[in-house]
Amino acid sequence: MVLGLKFTYTSDEEMVMKKSMVMFLSLIVSIFFIGCGDESSTTCRIDVQKAIDEGNYDTAIDKLNGGCGGSYSSSDLNYNLGVAYMGKSGFGVSEVINMILKSDEDTEAFNGFTRSVSKNSKSGSIASLIKAKDYLLASADFNSSQCSSVGGGDDERVLNACFYVGFSGTLLTANTITKLTKDIDVLLTAIDDGKSQDVPLDMNATLYALDWASDGNTSTPPTKIIPVTINGTNYKHLEVTIGGETFYRLSDKNAPKTTSSTILTDGYCDVNGSKDPCNSIENPDGSIDTNATNAGSCYACPVMLDNEAITTTQALVDSLNSGFDSITAVTSVTDDSEVQKSIDEYKAEIDENNDSKVSTQEIIKYLNAQ
Repeated sequence: MVLGLKFTYTSDEEMVMKKSMVMFLSLIVSIFFIGCGDESSTTCRIDVQKAIDEGNYDTAIDKLNGGCGGSYSSSDLNYNLGVAYMGKSGFGVSEVINMILKSDEDTEAFNGFTRSVSKNSKSGSIASLIKAKDYLLASADFNSSQCSSVGGGDDERVLNACFYVGFSGTLLTANTITKLTKDIDVLLTAIDDGKSQDVPLDMNATLYALDWASDGNTSTPPTKIIPVTINGTNYKHLEVTIGGETFYRLSDKNAPKTTSSTILTDGYCDVNGSKDPCNSIENPDGSIDTNATNAGSCYACPVMLDNEAITTTQALVDSLNSGFDSITAVTSVTDDSEVQKSIDEYKAEIDENNDSKVSTQEIIKYLNAQ
């Protein structure tokens, strides 16, 4: 029995059957086989595989973190946790490859990919993708930078884990974009048409705040900057005013600084992290009703992972670069031209300096339709 993802296809998914999928499946099927062992261990592995195949990812994760964990080597345990968290994020590998291969049908290829991602994104996708990446890297005893330089001498475990890592990084950026605005379709249409005036105000506010946090040199700085401690962690509360509307954002405590960033947030909460007092402060367009009760004591609520706030730079820029690099490295070994062609198109759209690395400023310009 193979341990990994179960792949199914519909009649219109011919693209997925191209060489990229054949290559990926050959990696999958060659890696994990249930070997000899006692009956309880075999039962555990069967149960975990069944949960993954049926999309019961929380069940699989609970079993892997519980009594079934001892049925695997450390590497296999981390790999299966990575696979389960990838599934939990809402994106199976066959679906992701299909979205990548079909994305260049849009005017802007990365926009096409982001549109597809927005349809499948769910609550918790970002945290699940970060966990997936960490477990997959651990399964190969690798870090992200090592995945960017894999070669023909690396074994299939390493290539497979790094291919997954590449997808999770690219997905993480696209997922993050969908969470930064209330109207992703308007944003992506503005980028397609190159009309910066049509970018939604809530995305403008996010990008102005990120621009300020990362270097302080922005034409639209926050109108109010207040130190705040939320659940014991120090941040800076930012208020950005655009077109007469006020938006709340959050940065790390050291901003503005070249190593600083805004924080990825979800809704609004008080200093104790409770969202209940802040449920009525947001307007439908993402702006703040400054006259609402508690508006003065509510803040953008940080998205946490293992007690650490996720930064916007980590989710938008770092993940995209590591994703691009990992996929490029693996496809250079497997000679997978279809996936690499799409990745090259993504880079060309965002990487203004054509130096193979997307900077914070470049992604700000891209999302501002400039």
